[in-house]
Amino acid sequence: MKRAFLLVASFVLTLLSTGVFAQTARLTEYLDRGVFAINTGNSVFVSWRLFATEPQDIGFNLYRTSNGATEKLNSAVLTRGTNFTDNTAVRTRANTYFVRTVQNGVESDTDGSYTLAANAPASHTVIPIRPGNEIHFIWVGDFTGNGKYDWLVDRLCWTDACSQKLEAYEHDGTFLWEVDLGPGSKNNISPGPSVISVGHWDGVTVYDIDGCGRAEVILRVGSGVKLGDGTTFNTSTSNANLQSLIVLDGQTGKLKASTPLPTDYLSYGPLAAQLGIGHLDGRNPSVVAYMKNRIGGSGSNFNMITAAYDYTNGQFGMRWKHLRGNQNLPDGHQMRIADADLDGKDEIHHIGFTLNGDGTLKYSLATEGIVHGDRFYVGRFNKGDNFLMGYGVQQDNPSGILEYTYNAATGKTIWKNSVTGPAGDVGRGNCGDIDPRSPGYECWSFHGIFSNSGTRLTNADQRPYPVLRLWWDGDGLSQSYNDGKIERWNYLNNTVGRILTTWNFSSATGSDRGCPMFYGDILGDWREEVVMTSSDYSKIIIFSTDRPSDIRLFTLSQDQTYRAGMTVKGYMQSHMAGFYLGSDMDMPVPPKLEYIKTPNSSSSSVASSSSSHSPSSSSAVPSSSSVVPLSSSSIAGVIIAGGDIIGDITLYDPANAAAWKVSTTGFDVGLKAFGDREFLVSAVLPIVQGAEWVSPSMETRKNMAPATMLHFNMKRDAIVYLMHEDRVFEKPDWITTAGFTVVASTAGEEGEKVTVTDATAPRKYTIYSKNFAQGARVDIGLNTIDGNPNSLMYLIAAKEESATPILKKTPALSTHFSVRSLNGKTLLVESSSPTVLDIFDLSGKKVASYNVLGTSQTLHLNLQSGVYFARARGMPSVKFVVR
Repeated sequence: MKRAFLLVASFVLTLLSTGVFAQTARLTEYLDRGVFAINTGNSVFVSWRLFATEPQDIGFNLYRTSNGATEKLNSAVLTRGTNFTDNTAVRTRANTYFVRTVQNGVESDTDGSYTLAANAPASHTVIPIRPGNEIHFIWVGDFTGNGKYDWLVDRLCWTDACSQKLEAYEHDGTFLWEVDLGPGSKNNISPGPSVISVGHWDGVTVYDIDGCGRAEVILRVGSGVKLGDGTTFNTSTSNANLQSLIVLDGQTGKLKASTPLPTDYLSYGPLAAQLGIGHLDGRNPSVVAYMKNRIGGSGSNFNMITAAYDYTNGQFGMRWKHLRGNQNLPDGHQMRIADADLDGKDEIHHIGFTLNGDGTLKYSLATEGIVHGDRFYVGRFNKGDNFLMGYGVQQDNPSGILEYTYNAATGKTIWKNSVTGPAGDVGRGNCGDIDPRSPGYECWSFHGIFSNSGTRLTNADQRPYPVLRLWWDGDGLSQSYNDGKIERWNYLNNTVGRILTTWNFSSATGSDRGCPMFYGDILGDWREEVVMTSSDYSKIIIFSTDRPSDIRLFTLSQDQTYRAGMTVKGYMQSHMAGFYLGSDMDMPVPPKLEYIKTPNSSSSSVASSSSSHSPSSSSAVPSSSSVVPLSSSSIAGVIIAGGDIIGDITLYDPANAAAWKVSTTGFDVGLKAFGDREFLVSAVLPIVQGAEWVSPSMETRKNMAPATMLHFNMKRDAIVYLMHEDRVFEKPDWITTAGFTVVASTAGEEGEKVTVTDATAPRKYTIYSKNFAQGARVDIGLNTIDGNPNSLMYLIAAKEESATPILKKTPALSTHFSVRSLNGKTLLVESSSPTVLDIFDLSGKKVASYNVLGTSQTLHLNLQSGVYFARARGMPSVKFVVR
């Protein structure tokens, strides 16, 4: 029997078993705090996001502003679930809610607030939009770069008298633009070149694909499409079947890029398409297109193409394509994009076969007897698995297979529910934890409920209706959405209970196949929202949970398996998570993420499609043996006293000079990074640990003139280190011109660099270095790109070439972590929370890593005699000797 979920969950899954060491940091969208409030009828329920990039021990204070007065609602810092029930709100007047983070007793601002209107309706939220034709699907993405999800809605037309349309709205319903899909958007069983949302062919997705900090709209079209800025898109020939994949600016609807679709089967007509987003190289987002047309233009035989598209160095084009041809590779009505083998790179999963991220065939389930079916899922079904599982249902399987589970990393089936063939059309199936007495997820179809290993738990007539699995209650168990009803399975008496009936509120109506227009975790804490429309299609209706939960999870939209699911429509099916989410779950290991660009980044407000996905930290940088002086200035410089290595600084920013300081105490964890901000250094590589460093003013990042921000002369032969924030991928040109080169990560996994924790989240810094001789002048340029200031000021440090990472002073041990040598060959580690212990030699090279499970633990070392440093990630270093 499953145990109840612990309020403070433990990391019993090791990092190795989850594959986290194989992963690089994925580029992902920036989100604000997502504060959201619901009138429960008796109180106000407020919830907000926890980010995967935040320390798990971060706390929150919740504030309410009403009638001109602001008050804190919680008496003690909130450290459990990221939600709160406000029983004192006066609901007849507007109430604005916001949170502040609390760490180490320091409270900091964070982006995002929400105003619940006076006399707001109970249990749902209404967003007015323009009236129009039927809405089938809604997509979400941040079109304006403020960290909030905005809306893209389709407008369908079922006669030849009109065409299909797409409409973009801001999160509050403010209209942005419209696309008229034109004469090629007529709906029929063989879709026209610009048709969207017919059958399982959606033809649209939304994501920040070019790294500009704002989401784009990607869609498959033919000629004659009128874009959001009023221009018309046409292909280069008169062939009506020729199609393109186009990228539209999410804020304006203007064309940013286009590329032709494959023409391998052009003679058979236009390609229907299903689109989604995956990280096929493990880092950058790619568009995945699943496309088919009918052989001969009719019948049940199809040509099938799967292709991937990238923005690279400002160019949008095809990465690869895969032609099914005559291979026995069964497909279904949706693709799944997920890293099933945990190698860090997404695969593209169809119901009967899987492609690797490079487009090569990984396996076919046809060898396991699998054919076409209507529903399948890929996610983490069991606690402790080191792979993702799959579950699918079958349609008229000749060998009698009704449903099955399989190892999605290898394609080997685990369990099959079969009858004497041929089997009928199962039609629907789903997976989630609905019975805590059975380990892992249960899977259910019209044939009953089974454990994911095949144990029958109920008869065919005793099961929830298999439409969408929904995380709503907050107890770790799964609930369901079923054609306008939010339901809960009662595992004690095998019955379904009703939680909420959506059509009772603002004439809420859903899409076909019993689904809403959209569902997913887009607001508040990790629970999922159901997004519908009013029956006249003039309002977006949002249903969000009002159930308190102590389960503390980062937002599901930062789990990359889940977020990829949000980008795919097809026959809408449940989004699955890449970690195990159930009643007996352990705290998941947060994914490695780097934000693409935030609203404070250098070019997020007006983005250029020439921005590259490739971060500067992985690019080759030319070296130089001489200083390249930058332009002089008529502004008088302010002298900042130097240190032992860095001479007196001449700073060309008199307004903020008071916050600048050269520190000789040694660069290390826990120090205040900026002289005018309460941001702390939270992780340091040994290569810069203990270095003399410059604590700058954050405000100097806005300095526009002169080209030289500061200069100083070297007092000794030394290495100068420049640390520049990774959210900014376009680095100032002067860094490479001056001969600074990227320092290879000498300790830890890729991306483990210097980290500064600000008011929102940890921010990683790429380290650049250059050798300077005594007396040499060092010129440091502006922290700007094309006249725009970067989001955080860079940091400067210097260390003599002969220096080692030995600290100038022994750091105080964290109260949560200690390590000591027992006999020279073993270490006793005591930690109050799970962590990873890294061991470095005196050169700064990492020589070993160990998983620490949050207990008193003895580690047996395999090290040569010598002096080493041990550091739990995010903690100060501890020196020890192996004899």
